Amino acid sequence: VAQVEARRDAALASRGAPRRMSDEEKQRRLKQMSDDAAKHERSKDERIASAEARDRQIEELEKGMRSNSDQRYFRDMREKAYMGDANQSVADRLKSQKHRRAKNLNDPLE
Repeated sequence: VAQVEARRDAALASRGAPRRMSDEEKQRRLKQMSDDAAKHERSKDERIASAEARDRQIEELEKGMRSNSDQRYFRDMREKAYMGDANQSVADRLKSQKHRRAKNLNDPLE
């Protein structure tokens, strides 16, 4: 409650402040605001540049991983999943599973 009252009092006290300020105070405040704005823009530009650099670095890393990746891991996983039938085409697998499909014995994950 005290904090709310303090904020309210500060807000009420700041009303009409520009009219009570001298011209020098107004100029000083204006300069301070423009300096703060320039500083904010610089920090925002730096954050954007660093984010773009990080994205480029990640993209280059992924590109390198894709270009010289070893697909043996995925080939082994496919062979284990299809129990040696990984080198068959989809048509061959459907043909070999026809009798199981007719009896609804096939696993939907096959």
